[in-house]
Amino acid sequence: MHTASKFALPLAGALLMMITGSACDSPYFDRNNPARIHRNKGIEAFKKEKWAEAADEWAQSIAANPNQHELYEKQAFAASKAGKLDEAAQTLLKTTEFKVDPKDKLDITRKIAAMYLQNNRPDKAEEYFNQVLKMKPADEASLTWLGEIHSTLGGARSGAAPADLPQLDQAIGYYDQVLAVNPDAQTPIVNKRIALLKLQNYWQTKKNEADKEEAAVPKRDKKGKAAAHQKSLDMQAKLDELKPRVDQATEKLTELLKKRQPPGADGGTSDGGTSETDGGASGGGEDGGSSGGEDGGK
Repeated sequence: MHTASKFALPLAGALLMMITGSACDSPYFDRNNPARIHRNKGIEAFKKEKWAEAADEWAQSIAANPNQHELYEKQAFAASKAGKLDEAAQTLLKTTEFKVDPKDKLDITRKIAAMYLQNNRPDKAEEYFNQVLKMKPADEASLTWLGEIHSTLGGARSGAAPADLPQLDQAIGYYDQVLAVNPDAQTPIVNKRIALLKLQNYWQTKKNEADKEEAAVPKRDKKGKAAAHQKSLDMQAKLDELKPRVDQATEKLTELLKKRQPPGADGGTSDGGTSETDGGASGGGEDGGSSGGEDGGK
């Protein structure tokens, strides 16, 4: 008991000093050291949730002493909280200069992409996911997230949103790249199916409109009737082309869900959240966390 209490207070004090700084804050013992001054001002601003001020102070601290590797992600986190996403991204990119493991460099780039995605900047997120693919072309997480970006832009995440066919085709292309590497990946097959259903719904709507147009053309207008009928046939051809693709995706998903079904379960297989309106599975399997995930030295 006495031994434990003897060390408890010094240990708690040491931890507090490590987090918040102290008068003997090595290696910045000199009170006039600008790196130390701005770092501690940043800590105080962060405690008060003054994100922009904290980011600015920490940026000045880093400028005074770039070797404070532990401060970069904290500065980036504060900058992202202040809405300065590009500043946060540039700070995070600097950390790749002192990362040795290539995987760590990839993780930083993914983190930047996730930050932009979380802040509703799919254009910038796509830019950084593509940078990951330049370094690792078969990166499943990045390919799946790119599919998710284009699926959302294509309207697949909302039943009321209009379908954007080029975006949906691009999304499906990304999902297919993942499935070519990992055929049993559930997230891309779920999201691919949703994108295909959005396409199917689009062409079904066009087919219904064409049928109405054909019915409205007077029988005596044989030329108009033939043109309207051909339009209906063209829409049906699109549906016929899509059906086996939807069926294949559905069958594959059912197969994967059965594999994941607990032994002895007899309650049937759920549809795995595959309806067009449920939003599907999240892309990439990333946590989509904010840049750095640091507490700013609190």
